[in-house]
Amino acid sequence: MSTKKLITDILMYVIGIFITGLGANLIVHGNLGSGAWDAVAKNLGILISVKFAVAGAMISSFILIIVTIYNKKWKFLIGFIPIIGLFFSVYFWDIIVFGSYYAEPILMKILLFSAGAIVLSFALGLIVVSTLPAMVYDEMTIILMKVLKIPSFFKTRILFEFFAVFLAIGLGYLAGIGFGFVSYGSVALSFIIGPLIAFQMKWLSKIFHQKRV
Repeated sequence: MSTKKLITDILMYVIGIFITGLGANLIVHGNLGSGAWDAVAKNLGILISVKFAVAGAMISSFILIIVTIYNKKWKFLIGFIPIIGLFFSVYFWDIIVFGSYYAEPILMKILLFSAGAIVLSFALGLIVVSTLPAMVYDEMTIILMKVLKIPSFFKTRILFEFFAVFLAIGLGYLAGIGFGFVSYGSVALSFIIGPLIAFQMKWLSKIFHQKRV
């Protein structure tokens, strides 16, 4: 790998992680329903009284441990690097930028949700195309493809997202908030996030002449 390519990959990776936090929080504070795993983190955070970023890092770390045990390779523990980066990114956008703001007018909800979906898919596309370690949810999706014998990454990802929706609902009821941060937007995002990431990866790969999947 040339020095120029390595620098490009690192820049894409860092920018991707930073704006992943923005995309996730645009959706969450859009108040139309969080992304599946963000809803799990928000509802878990309320259940055990911790911040969104902390709950998200806890969930990601747990999944990373499963990924490492399944693959029996210590190299997967490098996944803690993006988890730590994402923790600070989510904390910055959630606490410092958005704070207690949650959209109320329906047009603002739709605007923030739509912007969040585009920004989040762009950020995840950057991370994947960079060829540096994928996010832990992508690695877990690959494991599920093998275990469930499903050849399609994105079909498996949709199943994984819907599992998260039901998990979030369960945590919400345990926390006494019902569905909590699960709403119509959560279901919609479970269907569209995979194709959106694929679209972003396609044009990003052409620009940077790189392929990851």
